[in-house]
Parts: sequence; structure tokens; C-alpha cells
Amino acid sequence: MAITNSASAAIFQPGVNETEYNQDLEISYTKNNVSPTGIGFTGGTSSTPVEFDFNGNVNITLKQDSMTSDPSWSAYGVWINNSREGSVNLEFHKDLLINVQNTTNMGVGLVSGTLYTGVGMDGLNNGTTMTMHGASTVNVHGNSVIGAAAGSMFNNNSNGGGRLVFGGLHDSKQHAINVTSDWSSNTNTSKDSDWAIGLLAFDDGTIDIQGDMNINLDVKNMKVNNKSLTGTWEDHAAGIYVAKGSHFTTGEDVTLNITVSGDGSGLERKTLVPIHGIIVGQDEAAAKYSGEHSKVTLNGSTNINLSVNSSKNNGRYSGISVVGGSKLEANEPVLIQSQLKEKIDFSEDQKIDIYGVSAGTYLPDTQIASSSHCGSANFNDGLIVKTPVGYNPALNHFIALHSNNTRRYSAEPSGIYID
Repeated sequence: MAITNSASAAIFQPGVNETEYNQDLEISYTKNNVSPTGIGFTGGTSSTPVEFDFNGNVNITLKQDSMTSDPSWSAYGVWINNSREGSVNLEFHKDLLINVQNTTNMGVGLVSGTLYTGVGMDGLNNGTTMTMHGASTVNVHGNSVIGAAAGSMFNNNSNGGGRLVFGGLHDSKQHAINVTSDWSSNTNTSKDSDWAIGLLAFDDGTIDIQGDMNINLDVKNMKVNNKSLTGTWEDHAAGIYVAKGSHFTTGEDVTLNITVSGDGSGLERKTLVPIHGIIVGQDEAAAKYSGEHSKVTLNGSTNINLSVNSSKNNGRYSGISVVGGSKLEANEPVLIQSQLKEKIDFSEDQKIDIYGVSAGTYLPDTQIASSSHCGSANFNDGLIVKTPVGYNPALNHFIALHSNNTRRYSAEPSGIYID
């Protein structure tokens, strides 16, 4: 047990020269005044990778008693880092279960990133990779939450570079990412931005999905704490978020199901945080971005379901958004459908808008409109967009396809291509 008061350290730490753990492992930790990490590895002082294999089932539960106990409590299920000289190769050969509950600052199930020191000796992107060969289930609940992150966690105590591989599965097994972001009782006051993300590939991060996966994101009573930051979209909500030179890929014959439920409680029209199924290039939509652009490649079928809580009459929802010079390539059919949980009267001043696919320099009614690049989305084997049953699709609140290239900044056209 490597934990000291008010410090974060890994609960599991192997002995000297240990490279594998051959039994089932269960880690259970409940405490309020310490922010724990279940399993943690960092690359060594040479270019030789630090390698470790978990050959049994792994079950990690990190929990705070309640969300009112500690306003700055964070927890991380598994966190591995590139060092300045070396990398980490961590492999889970059987089933992995992560439960992170009641975080009030940050909660992340899996992280493959690069060491941040704050003193000038940060890690370098040396190829750190976490591979899940068995079925992985990640459950995260709290204020600012991410199911799994490759690369930087929005530059928060982490640097770019890192890879997550969710391996191929048999016997009808599936990977599952379940994230509940709940601001009902306590808006995050520890930092200026709030997150609700299923899978995050950010700042040279790579996520490779080789087995069927279900992603469930539930955004409850989202609030913007610092409205001055919405011009750069400091608040994020998405089933899958890919940005700043990152890559996300699904394998052939892989089915990806994304369900996003949410409401816009606490959001004013001018500070709307779009809620996405998949968003690509959001941070690349900022002016003067000159790095590599992100890419999403969907080689298997993809199903996105947007479930809108209409009792809160705010909110912008998009199945797939591709902006800022990024690209999405779908080589198998894509289905995007939406429904409203409650009947609403659009003759009144409702502020709920639902988009199927949006590609270009920006999203409508957002404050980022100065991108120097356009995003594009290619659907090479068909696209289906279904609006809510019982509503007239001709209403401006329901837009199947949206493509734009505004102002004069972009050197290339935006586009949605459907074959």
C-alpha cells in the first residue's frame, strides 16, 4: 500500500524484477482525503520498456463516500506513463473491471500518457501502450470524468503521447465504457473546466478498438462554472473525443455502439456546450493551429443514439462532428438516431437543436468560428440519420447534415461525402 496522506500513488506496486502477476487481483479503496491510483507504472531510466503482464482477472474499485465529502477528490483506475527515457507496455490478459465512484475533481478509468513533472524534466512520447486482451468494463461517476484516455487528459497533469488497445474478443463478449457525469449536487470548483467523456484521444493519443464495444455517456444537469472559457470550449461532453493530432480506429467486423443521454440544465444559449456522439478536431478548430490533424477511421459498423432530456429546454446535440481540419472515414454503415425523452412544443422558444452529422470550420451558435481548416467526413458504405419520432424534420431544430466553410480562413472545402 503506497499511499500517503493527501498524495496520489499507485496502490499496486510489484516487487523488484517482477514482470507478471499470475493470480486474480482485487483492489478496493474507499477514503475521502486521498486521491488514489489503483495501478500505476512509469517508464524507466533507459530505452528498454518497462513490461508487465496481468495474467488473471483484475478488479479495481476506488470510491469516495459521497460527492460532498471532499470537493477536490480524484481517482484513477490504471495510469501508465512514458518517462524521459523509456516507455511502458502493460497487458491485461483476462477480464478487467474498473469502478471509480463519486469523484469531485477528476475521475478516469484508464490512462496511457506521458509523465508531467512541472519542473522541466517531463517525459517524452516513447510509445507507452496499454492493451486489454480480455473484456474490459470501465464505470466512472463524478463531476469531471473520462472513461479512458490516450495521450494528455486535456493537459491536466499529463503530457501528449500514449496508446490504448482494446483487443479482439470471443464468446460474444464486449468492452464497455459507462460514464456518468453528474453536477446535480456539486458543480466542480477545483478547476475551470468540466468534462464528460467516454473515450479521449488527445495530443498525439491513439485508441485502437479491435473488439465490439458499448459506450454509454450520461450527462446530468451540466453547468458551466467559468463562462469566460467557453470561447475555447473548456467544457467538453462526448462519447468519443479525438483532437490535437490523435487517432481513433475500429477494426473490421467490430461493432461500436454509442449512447449519449443528457440535458442542458444550467446552460445559457451563449454558453452552450455541445454534446456529441463523436467529436473530431475540436481543439484544432482554434485559430493558428499548425500541428498534425486528427483522424477517425471506422472499419466496422457504428451506431450512435442521442437521448435528449427535453424537460431542460437548452442543449445542442450532434451525432458526429468533424471540424478544424480533422477527418472521419467510415468504411461500414453508420446509423445515427435521436429521441426526446419528453414531448415538447417547438412553437415556444425552445433551445434544443439536434444534428446528425456536422462538418466544417465550426458548430452553429458556438464561439469558435476562426478555424484555418475545415473538417470532412466520408461515409463509404451508407449513412442513416433518424430524427425523433413524431416531430417534423423540417423544423430548424432537426438537421440531418450540416456542412459549412464560413468567413475566409479555410484553404480547403468542408464536406460530407456519402457513398
